[in-house]
Amino acid sequence: MKVCWHCGRTNDDGVKYCLGCGTRISALDAFIYAKFLALKAFIQKDEAPKGEDKASESERWRLWLIAWGGVLLVTLVTGPAYVLAAPLFPIGLFVFLRGGEGKAIEGLMGGAWGIGWLLYAALSVVMFVVRKKEVFSVVYVIFCVLLILNLVGCQRLLLAANGLH
Repeated sequence: MKVCWHCGRTNDDGVKYCLGCGTRISALDAFIYAKFLALKAFIQKDEAPKGEDKASESERWRLWLIAWGGVLLVTLVTGPAYVLAAPLFPIGLFVFLRGGEGKAIEGLMGGAWGIGWLLYAALSVVMFVVRKKEVFSVVYVIFCVLLILNLVGCQRLLLAANGLH
């Protein structure tokens, strides 16, 4: 069965267009939408029972902004000009892979920093949709640890790049 990502109607496997709304449905679209529905169901099961501690939305935003504000502050203190390279920021995570700085530089040239942004976006989404405070706390700690590792990785990458001159 193929589920239309646009209207949610279940269609037979052989159809190329949704019988409900006419949207083109590929096997990949149907697979991705099915995974999205499974993730949504998993997140809804995470609802905190009455009386259980929940992280408020304002608390989530405050902590998320503090984390990114810390990254900005460290970057400004380290070298204000580095703020201009902010779109490439996630490449610092690649320094910790096998091959270190060389892999990170290859990733920088190949656009792999986009994977890092997807990781941060996914963690941010999870932080804002989970209900239980302890689940939020675990995801937030992972988020902050990755930000710190990224800052350290960027610093190592800059030192390596300066050695190339």
